[in-house]
Amino acid sequence: MKKIIQYFHLNEIGGLELLFAFYIILTGYSYGPVSFTWLVLLIMDIWAIKRKVVFSYFKPILYLLLFYLIHELIVLAFYSGFASYHINRVFSSLIVLSSVFIIVPALDYKKMVGSLYVVAIISMAGLLYHYLLLASGRFSDIHPLTLPFLPEMSTESRSFEIILRPTSFYWEPAVYATFMMVPLFLALWEKKYLFAGLILIFNLLSTSTNGIVLSFLMVVVFVFTQKLGVWSRILIVVSSIFIVSFLLTSDIFEQGVQKMEIESADVEGSIRLSNGPNLIKRIPASDLIFGIPAANIDDYYRVTSSMHSASIGFTDKDTIYVTDFWMVLIKYGIIGLFLYLSVFYSFLKRQRLIWPYLLVLLVAMFTQSVFLGGTYAFQIIFMLVFCRNIESQRIRQLGNVKI
Repeated sequence: MKKIIQYFHLNEIGGLELLFAFYIILTGYSYGPVSFTWLVLLIMDIWAIKRKVVFSYFKPILYLLLFYLIHELIVLAFYSGFASYHINRVFSSLIVLSSVFIIVPALDYKKMVGSLYVVAIISMAGLLYHYLLLASGRFSDIHPLTLPFLPEMSTESRSFEIILRPTSFYWEPAVYATFMMVPLFLALWEKKYLFAGLILIFNLLSTSTNGIVLSFLMVVVFVFTQKLGVWSRILIVVSSIFIVSFLLTSDIFEQGVQKMEIESADVEGSIRLSNGPNLIKRIPASDLIFGIPAANIDDYYRVTSSMHSASIGFTDKDTIYVTDFWMVLIKYGIIGLFLYLSVFYSFLKRQRLIWPYLLVLLVAMFTQSVFLGGTYAFQIIFMLVFCRNIESQRIRQLGNVKI
C-alpha cells in the first residue's frame, strides 16, 4: 500500500491543487446564471492570495489579455449594444485570463501531480462503470456522472441526457480525453509506463476520436523529443504497436474504431473541420485584421450578407461550431491570432520537455473549441507550473555544483 501511495504521490495532495485538478469537471456546473467556470477560478484566486504569493506576469498571456479587453470593449460600445450574453462572456473570459497570474505561483508542483493522478483514477473508474453499463445493454443509465454536494441539474441539462458512449464525470468523451492528456503526459514524464499504458487504453474506451488520435500523437512526440534510453524507447514503441493492433482487432474498441472510420470518411461534411475555412472565404478582408465587429460568430453571420453564401453546418442548437484556430482568426483577426499563437510559441522556446503535451494542444486547436474557457485556463496553468518546476530543479542542481 505504501508503494502505491508513493507511486501516485497520494501523500502529497494539497487542497488548492485538488480543486485545480477537479476544475474541468466542475466547469459543467452552475448556480443558475453563476457558472462554475469563473466561480471556481475566483475561489482559487482567493485561496492563492491567502498564501501570500507574488503574482507571476506571463507576458504572452498579459498581451493577449490587453488586446482581448480592448477588442471587446470596442465591440460592446459600438456594435453589440451591451448584449447580456456578451457581457457575461467577457466577464468570464477576463477572469479566466487574469487568474493565470494569480494561481500559477500558488500551486505546489508535487501536490498538483498527486491531485491530478487522484482525479485521473476517479475519472477512469467512472469511465469503466459507463463501459460496463454499455456492454450490459443498460443504455438508459448512461449519462454523465455527477459529483455529490453540488447544485442539482435541471431535467434539461446534459447530465440527464442518455449518451450511448462512456463519458465518466464529463459532459462528453472528448472532454474526458482532454483532461486525461495531462495525466498521460505526467505518467510518461515520470516513466510510469504501466500507468501511461492504462490511461491510453481508457482513452480508447472513451471512443473519442480526439482522445484516440491525440493520445498516440503524444506518445510518438514523447519518444522522439525526450532523452530516453534505448530500452525505454523500445518498450514504448512495442507497447504502442500492441495497443494499436488490439484496437483494430478487438471488439472491445469496436465503437471507437467505427467512429473514427465514419468521421474520416466524412471530412467535408464535418462541421468541426469545414466551418472555419468556409467562413474565412466569405469574410471581408478589413475584418480579418482586427476581428469581426460582433459579439460572436453567430451574430456576425446573421447580419453579414456575404456570409450567407458560405457552406455552413449548424449544431443541433442552431449555432455555428468553429474550432479554436479559426474562431480566433475570425473573432479577433490576424492580430488576435498572432497573440494567441505567441502563447504556445513561448512554451516551445522555453521548455523542450513540455513539447509532447504542447504539440497535442497545437493539433487540438483544429479539432476543439476551448479558447478563453475553463479548459484553456487549466491547460495554460498546468504548463506554466510544469515549466517552473523544471527550471527550479535546474537552479537547485546548479547551486549544488562546486566551481
